Amino acid sequence: MAVSTTSLPPWSDLLPDLLGRVIAHLPFPANSARFRAVCRAWHSPYMFDIIWVETPCVITFTYVHPQSSHPRTSAPPILVKYRHTYSLHNPFSGETVPLPELDSIVGHVAETFEIRKVLMRSASSPDVIAVTTNNSDYPVILCKQGSCCVLPYLRVFDVAFFAGKLYGITPDADLVAFDLTIDHKDDIVINGYKRVIAHPLPEDDDEEEDLWSFMDEYCHVNVDGGDDDQEEDKADYDSSSDDMVPNGKEIVRDNEVPYEPKDFITTTLHLVRSCGGELLLVRHRYQSPSLLTCRPYTRNVELFKADVDAGNWIPVTADGLAQGEALFLSRSFSNSTRGYGDTHEGFVHFVEVEDAFDTRSWTRRQFSLPRERNLVDDDLLTWVFPPQVVL
Repeated sequence: MAVSTTSLPPWSDLLPDLLGRVIAHLPFPANSARFRAVCRAWHSPYMFDIIWVETPCVITFTYVHPQSSHPRTSAPPILVKYRHTYSLHNPFSGETVPLPELDSIVGHVAETFEIRKVLMRSASSPDVIAVTTNNSDYPVILCKQGSCCVLPYLRVFDVAFFAGKLYGITPDADLVAFDLTIDHKDDIVINGYKRVIAHPLPEDDDEEEDLWSFMDEYCHVNVDGGDDDQEEDKADYDSSSDDMVPNGKEIVRDNEVPYEPKDFITTTLHLVRSCGGELLLVRHRYQSPSLLTCRPYTRNVELFKADVDAGNWIPVTADGLAQGEALFLSRSFSNSTRGYGDTHEGFVHFVEVEDAFDTRSWTRRQFSLPRERNLVDDDLLTWVFPPQVVL
């Protein structure tokens, strides 16, 4: 008598939600590529994003449902320094682009020097690259093949390419627009800059003298990247900064409850271009408990749209972000993308806290990051958005 055997369905036929839980525990990108090779759900023509959190020692990610057929997003560039030589590296394609132009400016710097952000103007090609640093001599560096230039020191700590210009934000929420062109020699040229939003955010009430009002008039930049009055302005307005660019963070003690250990409240600003073609400013306040066993948590989030023509920050209220949009913010890279699966629309995500902020209800929601994120400083974390799953 023959013994009948029953064959169980292959594990690769698991439901997409279960597949996401499986792959979330795979430690290396190569494992996820092998998983896709046998996963039928991932062979569909729909494109989906896996949103990665990258640290210097580990790469993890959150899962997004395969049926999200939204436009593809590109991975941010990763700047690699090896023996005082800088290169731009794509961790998914393996492509590396040397940046000798950047080497010529910051190839040999002090140990206190750090690069904060690397941003490409085009998601598909590194034609122009913006690099922000903590050094006031090189606050923002623009590079392209064969040329490189340094923007004047204006206390800009975060930048975004938008509508053909480079925009920078200062700790006072001043928005500065830089005019960029490529000349007949194929070199980057900074024609000039202007402060297009000059006043603080609506909540602020700063009656001090505005020392940066000279930017309200269009400032022309010389061919060598300097401006006639900029060096004098820097000496007058930055004499106590020890040649460091502000990081945009404001940290104060929480004195609401007397006679108890004091928590710290940190306020950060992020500049990001939205999926709907708007320039957004996000102000994030989070509280760091005095107990080391407690994680920081969000107190509140405020969104503002830049109205460059009117010179105003317009508060975002009511429904919050645009329909279907989610924000992922960090010092190294900020991005807006379509929210699907675990990345809900209307949510704003931060690397500093174990929560996400829902702009539809204006409340915070639980959003756990992998425990490996505790191994490094928050400033070293970034979000990575692969254009496709790599086999």
